[in-house]
Formats: sequence, structure tokens, C-alpha cells
Amino acid sequence: MSVLKRIDIGDALYMRKLLGTSFVVSAFVCGAFFGVARAVADGEPSADTLVKQADDARFPRGSVVFQVKAEDLSKGKKVRETVYRVMTKGAGKTLVETIIPERQQGRKLLMLESDLWFFSPDIKRPTRVSLQQKLTGEISNGDIANTDYAGDYDAKIVAKETIEGKSAYHLRLTSKSKSATYAAIDYWIDAKTKAPIQAHFLSVSGKIMKRGTYDRMAQVLGRERVTRFKVEDAYAKGKVSVLTYSQHKQDKLDDSLFSKESMGQ
Repeated sequence: MSVLKRIDIGDALYMRKLLGTSFVVSAFVCGAFFGVARAVADGEPSADTLVKQADDARFPRGSVVFQVKAEDLSKGKKVRETVYRVMTKGAGKTLVETIIPERQQGRKLLMLESDLWFFSPDIKRPTRVSLQQKLTGEISNGDIANTDYAGDYDAKIVAKETIEGKSAYHLRLTSKSKSATYAAIDYWIDAKTKAPIQAHFLSVSGKIMKRGTYDRMAQVLGRERVTRFKVEDAYAKGKVSVLTYSQHKQDKLDDSLFSKESMGQ
């Protein structure tokens, strides 16, 4: 098989003169067939499948309500704590409400497909914002409002590596549009559980802006899922934000919740 796979165009023309067209065609067909058979036999999941599985390990699909506690730290000292209620209905509808601190109650983020809107009682009307804008500490709007890496990024497998003693797939995610939270992500997914382990969030130039780790796996709505996401600034040492997810429940959420008109209600 290795001989057949190394046939190039020049070899093919020469062999055609010697042996005829049928042999060369058969050689290429056999090489292609056995190459595909070998890939299938390896049983490795595709990059797209891995990202979808990791998405499910981060957040349940469907109509779900959960709570996110964001803790911002500087050199190990907590400087801010914010608690959000998140309501999602599929990949394209998310409403984020601030519930703590009390002075920020009424602030909301609404994501509809790739559009993101911010509402504050002080402003009185929804204002369009980006997924890339900072929400709190090292957390961007998209880190909470958007949970669909599979929909936002093209993925390819870079290598299979060992991370913290675990066999992991190293993937490179490249944004499908400029509206995505990050231009690209280096993403490591546990080969056994298909849950994310860590991520490097990259700028357009390819530099690491933030590093993230995923841990504290727990039973959430029928399967083991990530319940903590830690993000560290790649430039400012000691600046860290930690998101803790809890109180997940499936709920019937009316479509009217996910509209700009209802954000002030």
C-alpha cells in the first residue's frame, strides 16, 4: 500500500506507457481505498464531532436555566463577585441577567444568533455590543452569552497529547466570522470523556491573550459536565477570573423572553 500511495504524476505517466491505463487507475483506486479504510479503522472522531461533544460537556443543550458566579481576583485576592442567571433556548438564544450585586440588577445581555444586545435600567433602551467586549474581569460577553463553539468555529485536530496525565486531542479552532468571541482557540479535549481540559484564546495575530482551564466535573442534567472555568490574563500576571456554574434546570422558556422589547420588563 505504501508503494501505491507514493505514486506521483510523473510515475503515473511512465507506468501508463509501460503497463497501460488500467493498471495505473487500479493503483490509485486501491491506494485511496486502503487509505480511507485505514482512517476508518483507526476509529478517531472528527474535529467537528469532538467540538460538539465538548460543547455538550460545558453546557446542556435545549431550554435550560442555570446560575453563573464570576469571581475576579488579583494576585490571589478577590476584588469582585458577580452572579448571573442564564437562560438558553438552543444555540441561538441566550438571556443573561445580573442578580448580584444588587446595584447592577436589571442589567441584561441578549444574544440572538450572532447579535448581542445590552440593556441597563440607566440607559432605558437596548444597545448593541460585541461578544469580544469585557463583561467582568477577564471574562468577555461571549464567555457567558455564547456556548456554541461548534457553530462559531472551524476545527482541525493538531495532535494527540498528554495533558495533566490525560490523553487529549489538541484542536485549533478558527472563527467563522469576525463576530465570534475569539479569532482562534487552541483547545484540548479529554480523549476519554470528551470534556474540555484547557484552552488558549488567541488574537487575530495569533498571540495568546488568555489561558483557560475547565474542571470540577459533576453530574448535571444526566451527565458529567464542567462546573468551573478559570481564565487567566496572558500578559498581566495574577489577574484571574473564575466562573462557577450551578443550579441547572430544564425549563419551558417562552420565545417572548428572547426579544429586545422585553429586556426592560
